[in-house]
Amino acid sequence: MKKRISLYFLLLFVTLPLFSQGFRFGIFADPVISWMNPDVSSVDSKGNRLGFNIGLTVDKFFAKNYAFATGLSMLNTGGSLFFETPSSLKLNSGTKDLPMNTKVTYKLQYLHIPLGIKLCTNQIGYNTFYGQLGFNTMINVKARGTASSGGIDNENIGKEINLLNLAYHIGGGIEYSIGGNTKLSAGLVYMNGFTDVTSRGADKVILNNILIKIGVMF
Repeated sequence: MKKRISLYFLLLFVTLPLFSQGFRFGIFADPVISWMNPDVSSVDSKGNRLGFNIGLTVDKFFAKNYAFATGLSMLNTGGSLFFETPSSLKLNSGTKDLPMNTKVTYKLQYLHIPLGIKLCTNQIGYNTFYGQLGFNTMINVKARGTASSGGIDNENIGKEINLLNLAYHIGGGIEYSIGGNTKLSAGLVYMNGFTDVTSRGADKVILNNILIKIGVMF
């Protein structure tokens, strides 16, 4: 899986110049703050996880100040849950029972494909301000878990995590021109999940992320 994803990113970089007319491309490396929200009282959200989101972004302008925004990135995210009652965790090697009052930390990695609308101001001096909103499709490629009880330490928990995760996002930021078509970009985006991250079935857990956008547009 890792080799296929690396090859895909390499092909994107090689073929970008061939399809660049009418499009604007960028690269970014975003710090991420994430957490998980359960919908039952016996499970509590118990801590944030710091991660990162690295990849490519593509803007296709259909009017002077309006663009479709998409891209492809690798999103490292997750969070911690505290189970007040006895529970279980699906490891790839088999299901493991957890005693009451167990904290489980989830380390998740997704192939991330956003799709949204970007609204930009006219350039003011060197600056252009923008807002954006849209939807996010995330495909799980890696899942690791650590539990405070039960002897689970950075185990593969792929069976615990649903393959597909969907969310919506809203955010905004600023682009600073440094010459020609090249701009430095910075912003803030909030992503709110609306599908269940886990395959547990007994509860619904959604994934939330705050992305601190840092990139270069060209």
